[in-house]
Amino acid sequence: LNAEEFSLLLKYAATSEQIGILETQIRDRLSKKYLTVEDWFMILFMGDHHGLHLVILDALRSSPHDAPSIIAIAQNQLEDWGKIKYYLLGNGSPFHAWLEVEMIEQAWTIETGVSHPRKQGAKHLACLAWIEGYCHNQLMLVKDVKRPTQTELPAAPQKTDTSSEENSISTLNELCQKYQWSTPRYQFQEQDGFICECSLTTTSTEITGIGHGTRKAIAKRNAAQNALDQVQKT
Repeated sequence: LNAEEFSLLLKYAATSEQIGILETQIRDRLSKKYLTVEDWFMILFMGDHHGLHLVILDALRSSPHDAPSIIAIAQNQLEDWGKIKYYLLGNGSPFHAWLEVEMIEQAWTIETGVSHPRKQGAKHLACLAWIEGYCHNQLMLVKDVKRPTQTELPAAPQKTDTSSEENSISTLNELCQKYQWSTPRYQFQEQDGFICECSLTTTSTEITGIGHGTRKAIAKRNAAQNALDQVQKT
């Protein structure tokens, strides 16, 4: 099948709750970079296959610049979606961002915002984090989220404290050992600095933390801290 034909087949399978029968083809096409952004949207928002959600999310973390396009497609095709806006904090690097999406006349967002040295990068990561929250059923109503004000934002660090960098990482490791969770796994992508993904499995859920930094060590610390924040909410 060509790309257009496969997309039509994928749409039919997703809307008829049979997307699982295409899992092998989806994985194969993803590895060959044959899937379109529209295909990614269909799998994430129209399909009900958790395993495929994880596969597409993993690929999306390697190309967060595609996340806003997926959100735009969802807004255009999903009837219960309304306005979309970004909540941004920061007068300069780093920028802190949350994506807010109106669904069924209520605005939904993630509890913990994302940060990036550039405003556009922060928006990309905010879309990615929102999609992850949607797939993992972790979105919150905007009115229930307490976000820092501009004056409460931490100042950008001028120097790196190694012990501070390792603190969140060691804390997460200790929790995993204490409760016999899986060992945290870290993956890095170089884009406007470094993006780090910290993933682990607790007794009740899968956790994925995302962090950004000008160095790998900072990105790793931020990803571990983001994962810790999510663990504390479970």
